[in-house]
Amino acid sequence: MPRGFGALQRFFQEPEYAFGGHVPGMSDLSPEERYGQSLVVFLDVPFDLTSTGGRTSARGPEAVRYASAKMVELYDCLSGRDLPATVPWADLGTYRAAVPKEVEEQVARAIASPAAEAEGLPQDILTVIDAHLASLKPLPDIAGILYRDGKIPFAFLGEHYPTALLVQGLLQAREDERHPFAIVHLDAHRDMKADYLGMRRCHTTPFYEILEAGFPGERLIQVGIRQAAADEDEYARAHGVHTLSVQDIRRRPDASWDKLYVFTEGTDLYVSLDIDSLSSEFTPSTGTPVPFGLSPDDVVGIFGAIHPTARLVGADVAEVGFRGEGEVRDGDVREAVAAWILAQKLLQKVV
Repeated sequence: MPRGFGALQRFFQEPEYAFGGHVPGMSDLSPEERYGQSLVVFLDVPFDLTSTGGRTSARGPEAVRYASAKMVELYDCLSGRDLPATVPWADLGTYRAAVPKEVEEQVARAIASPAAEAEGLPQDILTVIDAHLASLKPLPDIAGILYRDGKIPFAFLGEHYPTALLVQGLLQAREDERHPFAIVHLDAHRDMKADYLGMRRCHTTPFYEILEAGFPGERLIQVGIRQAAADEDEYARAHGVHTLSVQDIRRRPDASWDKLYVFTEGTDLYVSLDIDSLSSEFTPSTGTPVPFGLSPDDVVGIFGAIHPTARLVGADVAEVGFRGEGEVRDGDVREAVAAWILAQKLLQKVV
């Protein structure tokens, strides 16, 4: 597949709000010039079809865009860093994978049906889901192009499934790399089911898909996990996946930071942050809020424990929600603000 900005443009559309809004010295450049000068490349994938909780994450990336452009300054008082000045970025735009409203509603009704838990989804619904998941097939190529162009893809996702495709693309693009690839996954859930309601690719399966493709489990650490099926927990243990619980972090913070420090040393690092890793009091809009979770300060501590030799090669923030039918500017964007600030904290630490 061709490399460069021109090869990527056709997959994206220009959004109403750019990540970070107007950035002096960069906003006046053409999109291609800005891409050429960037280190980090933002994109959003507002795909939410298989969620089983409240269906709010399709508009989450839009809310993050608005919050970043209108509500959050880019100078960090604690670190003393002006993010655009030290981490130049470009914005590819919004990935063209919209699901029609009537399809979302059809699938949501089927997933919510009591019969689905007992019998799984009917075949006609599974066929509809697979047809729309096919729209995500270019994502591995997109991640690979960005990697080969020397960029760090940073995606704001609707549901979490696309993480599997982005990681797949990065792993395929790396040739003769000396550094091990490692994943830090922050979430309330393992997202490691082999199948859910008959769906083999959905928001509960991305890390199962990553491991089944041959990724070594000992190179994955899951942080903040507090809900899982018993077979997911067993699968994680059998594959050597590391786990840091909220209780580990609260009761033994030094040991937890040491574990992350050693785990990330000398790695090519991918970080996936599901917003429901945060406790439910911090996530008023996500579709799957879970109490007893991480605080924003905990997440900053997790990022701070990443070894200085780690090289960030990709990241995503998933399942940020927006509850509202009207304009984003008229809704509750507290969760989106938190997501954008935590994204900045990660970049300030690792890039």
